[in-house]
Amino acid sequence: MIPIIRHVILAGMLLPVAAFSVVPNKVVVSIPKSATAKKVGGLFQSAVPLEVDVFEPAVTEEETQQLDFSIESVSRGGNTLLQSPRQTLGNLYQSYLRAIEERPYLTKSVTAAVVNFFGDMLAQFIEAANAGVPFVPNWVRLQGFALCGLLFIGPYVHTWYQQLWKVGSWMEKKYDSPKQVQTIAQLVLDQTIGVVIFFSTYFYVYEIIDALVSFRLPIMSAASAKVAESFGPVLMTNYYFWPAINWISFNYVPVQLRVLVNNVVGVLWNAFLCAKLAG
Repeated sequence: MIPIIRHVILAGMLLPVAAFSVVPNKVVVSIPKSATAKKVGGLFQSAVPLEVDVFEPAVTEEETQQLDFSIESVSRGGNTLLQSPRQTLGNLYQSYLRAIEERPYLTKSVTAAVVNFFGDMLAQFIEAANAGVPFVPNWVRLQGFALCGLLFIGPYVHTWYQQLWKVGSWMEKKYDSPKQVQTIAQLVLDQTIGVVIFFSTYFYVYEIIDALVSFRLPIMSAASAKVAESFGPVLMTNYYFWPAINWISFNYVPVQLRVLVNNVVGVLWNAFLCAKLAG
């Protein structure tokens, strides 16, 4: 019984249902009336009306039939409205991958904002720990880095990798280059032209956005000084960090998990980068 209860509670928290209404002695779950359950976006949405009588021990035959759908699906652990935590997380991840395919700019921009936010949160925590002071989040700084991810990093990365993909396609059509040669050429372009453009621009973008969220005028000379001071160390750390991560990702991480792994690792990288930009 405990696994069943756990699944019911989890489904109640994570899976949206059409409407909930409460009347004396009853909790009613209202769902549009149609004959069967259908799969929507990787999740199964029940189309069977459910009415759960909480306090009264007797239920009608119709109510019993309606409850059978939910109870049987839980007991079997089947792919229905109520799913295990693992199934739910898997479906959410698949939905995320579909969102990348269908709305790449928006999805990657929001992802970059979230990764930047938590990266700077980690950076601030480490800074407080090293200084021996209590950790108090700097919300203005967090907003600035989140906006950098939303407005600059996400769109830039998507556009840049589209160009790298075009380079690979051109090499294949023009010279019939094998995939390995295309990948090497794309990696060289990314780690030379790509990172130089990205990091040098990022310092100025951060200064402008930080000025906006701080209600001050941007000081571009300060951004130039930051580029002169930190560009070299940031670039070298990038060369130590990302080629190794990408090598591990391409050789050991399943294809369906690479986006997730890169985003998790991105939090650690952004913790370093945020500290450099804000320091």
